Amino acid sequence: MLINLIKKNLHWIVYLVGLVFYPIIISNSIASLGVIWLMFLLYLWLIISMIIKEYVFKDFLYLLCISGVIVAISLFFINGIEEIPFPEGAILFKLEGVIQALALFFVFTAPLIIYNNKTIFIPFQSSPPPKKPNKKHKSNKTDYNESWEEATIEDLETGKYEII
Repeated sequence: MLINLIKKNLHWIVYLVGLVFYPIIISNSIASLGVIWLMFLLYLWLIISMIIKEYVFKDFLYLLCISGVIVAISLFFINGIEEIPFPEGAILFKLEGVIQALALFFVFTAPLIIYNNKTIFIPFQSSPPPKKPNKKHKSNKTDYNESWEEATIEDLETGKYEII
């Protein structure tokens, strides 16, 4: 039972164990090596999940986006924040690093937003398509379209007309 569970979730176990080593790699301030490590983990997850026939596109998309967000947060702390000596404990935000982190964050969260959006976007369509009339439901009200007559100017001036 336990071995079957481990076999079925082996790709997730490998990814999570590999993710434990990511902060160790980043702590040495080697951001490029950390990104390479996460890419290696993604491909390893992909290969293992295909071998054990547990691959799901939605899971891969989530994993890709989560890995990108992890890299964006790491980039923010490595390049976007700088500690300055005076006053003691103060930090300085570097605009270039913050912009890089935000751009990376946007790029990796946009696929999730697009994938989870349930509405269909059809470009160059100004209005929704017309609805077909539902003939199953008939109302008890009188159909005024057949029995009305347009008021003339004389009727309007004299006030001798009925408002439906």
